[in-house]
Amino acid sequence: MPEGAVSSVTRRRQAPVYACFLAAMYTWCLQFSAMFFKFWMVMWHRKVLTVCLLLFPAAMVAGLGGLNYAINAPTEPTNPITIKPITPCRRFNSHMFPVSLPCITVAYAPSAVAPIRFSQQHGITANTHSHGAAADDVAAFVAASSSLSMGKDVVGYATADDLAWYVPVHRPWLLRLHER
Repeated sequence: MPEGAVSSVTRRRQAPVYACFLAAMYTWCLQFSAMFFKFWMVMWHRKVLTVCLLLFPAAMVAGLGGLNYAINAPTEPTNPITIKPITPCRRFNSHMFPVSLPCITVAYAPSAVAPIRFSQQHGITANTHSHGAAADDVAAFVAASSSLSMGKDVVGYATADDLAWYVPVHRPWLLRLHER
């Protein structure tokens, strides 16, 4: 038998599958046309239902579009944004008496001006961010609006690792609070 030729046995095997497909399509077309005719007969006799079925989806699309716009529309603040002043932190001893020890009120990362402490000490290449200068500007604004001093009350760290390692190294009592 030449290559690419289809034997008569193969054709006979394919014929029932094709016939079943045609029969299913014929049945589907009959059902579809019957339901379509019934739908239009109902619509023809019930004008109010026809108007409702035509207008309700359009009204829902318009209403949901308006709701989406109302929820997601960009808004401008009507009042200027004000930040309440942050009071400097204070430290207390175990008897709840104030102690005059240095205290950092606000710590942030990344900072473009902070030295890389932890990363350099442990040989980790620091992931420098371009957002450090913007974070420094925001921190300077917060410090100025709260009468805090940069470097003493508001301290920036070069990376989040430096900020995360500051607490257990310089404030071990914080870790003991979580152990209780």
